[in-house]
Amino acid sequence: MKIGEFVYDAESNTLTGPAEYMREQGNKFVEDALAGRSAVLNYALTNGGGSDPVRALLVALQTNYAGWKGTRDLVARRVA
Repeated sequence: MKIGEFVYDAESNTLTGPAEYMREQGNKFVEDALAGRSAVLNYALTNGGGSDPVRALLVALQTNYAGWKGTRDLVARRVA
């Protein structure tokens, strides 16, 4: 399953996404989400009408990544 920049392979039980993001923020985000500490994921699972947990996690990751990338892009433009 692929959502934005993130892919979950059920056969190998692997999640992949942009390497720099995953190192800096994504792995911690996934850890927190799986521990129930992600408001976006919790909302999707409780109010999403039985949302698929994998899809919900990928959407939450993509949402978080968009904020991370947008901030980095903005800073890069201001420095240049």
